[in-house]
Amino acid sequence: MYKHVLVAVDNSPLGHRIMQEAFTVRADHEDCLLTVLHVASLDGYVAGVPNVVYPPTGMATTFGIPGTPGAVMPPPIPEQKVEEARLEEQASMLDQIKQELDTADIRHQFIVKSGDPATEICQYADDEQVDLIVMGCHEKGALQRLFLGSVSQKVVQDASVPVLVVK
Repeated sequence: MYKHVLVAVDNSPLGHRIMQEAFTVRADHEDCLLTVLHVASLDGYVAGVPNVVYPPTGMATTFGIPGTPGAVMPPPIPEQKVEEARLEEQASMLDQIKQELDTADIRHQFIVKSGDPATEICQYADDEQVDLIVMGCHEKGALQRLFLGSVSQKVVQDASVPVLVVK
C-alpha cells in the first residue's frame, strides 16, 4: 500500500499524463499523500561565465541569415530574461497541476528545488520515505542519451523505491 507518492514533473507536455498516472495510483490508495516535486535544472550553466541565449541559428531574421555574407548575429538575450521566462513557465505549469489536485480533492503538497533533477528526486525520496516515484521519460536519441544521460534512467538506477516511468 502506498502512503506517500512522489510525482516528479518538469515543463514538458508530459506533465498532464504524469499526473493522470499518479491519480490512477492514488485511486487505489485513498489515504495516500501526493508530493509534486519540480526540480529546476541547472543544465547549461557554467560557473563564472555569463549566460546568454542566442535565437536559433539557421533562421531568416531581420538581421539576415546566419552564415551568409553580410549577415549579422542578432543580439543575445540576457540571462535574466531567460530565467524570468523559465520561472514564469514553471509557475504556470505548477498552477495547472495544483488546480487539478484541488478539483480532485486529493491530499498533496508542492516542492520546488533546483539542482540536478535525478539527484534531487532520489534524495527527496530517501529523506521523506516515499513509497513510489512517478515521473516522465523524454524520448532522446542514442547520442544525446550517451552524452547527456536521461533523468528517468538515472532515477530508475539510483532510487531505493519503485519508479513508474510514463512515456
